[in-house]
Amino acid sequence: MDGRTVLTADQPCYPSLPRELYIGENPIGGSTCGERFTGRLLLIQRAAGR
Repeated sequence: MDGRTVLTADQPCYPSLPRELYIGENPIGGSTCGERFTGRLLLIQRAAGR
């Protein structure tokens, strides 16, 4: 927020193929979040070494 990091954490995840990744959307549903993120994503990058 306003140039400050507000959330950062390493989290375990399941292996997935590139076609199974969704950024800013939730096509599967089944959670408490909406179907699409309506804010702005300013940067998306893969963490080094992963």
